[in-house]
Amino acid sequence: MPEQLSGAAHEAFTAAARLAPEPAFRDEATAAGWLAHFAALGLAAHAAFRDAARVEANPDADSRPDLGYLLAIVNSATAAAVALVTPPEEVGAKLVDVSRDSVGWLIHTLYERCGINPAELCRWLDAADFPVDVATASG
Repeated sequence: MPEQLSGAAHEAFTAAARLAPEPAFRDEATAAGWLAHFAALGLAAHAAFRDAARVEANPDADSRPDLGYLLAIVNSATAAAVALVTPPEEVGAKLVDVSRDSVGWLIHTLYERCGINPAELCRWLDAADFPVDVATASG
């Protein structure tokens, strides 16, 4: 988790680490585990970016998280998640498609494929929109 985060941004990354931790051991690492981790990380970074972009920058260096850094996390985590669920010969085209609505793709992937309620990562989402019985995977 980025060191300088506080408030809602810190909460989003903490939720991502709790809901979909990085697989710790090679023999326990699965594609599903990595998919959940990268999708949660990408959505948490987007949530942090969205909140930080609304905060006016102060002259203080740590007045808000570095927006470029957060976007780099969104893009790299999303690309990793896409690569995990897309046949190699289709990854390039899929990345172009997903880049048009990466947040929607991350929300859908977390909920439908990983069984994670994306509202736990993004406070602007309503948890009631993601009923538990519809989620199909267990992360």
